[in-house]
Amino acid sequence: MARINRQGRVECVVLGNQYTQRLACSRISMAGERVNAALIESILKEAAESTASVSQEHIILKSDVLQADPVEALGMALQEDCQRNGWRQCRP
Repeated sequence: MARINRQGRVECVVLGNQYTQRLACSRISMAGERVNAALIESILKEAAESTASVSQEHIILKSDVLQADPVEALGMALQEDCQRNGWRQCRP
């Protein structure tokens, strides 16, 4: 899930199974939709403790770079990652 705000910035991207996405959406809502590294860390920790499909090991990526077209930039980043790792996107 990627949610793009009116200024064209990606607020939060949650990739994972349905449990992880529901957990993240719930915790982000409870935090007033203010996403920071500590919140993401706590979501990943809780998800890893609750389901075997989420690893205890993870990396949080952050960028302050503003893209001219953030929707296109996100799509391209996902496409490049898929090509590099031999994955496929279910919904391009």
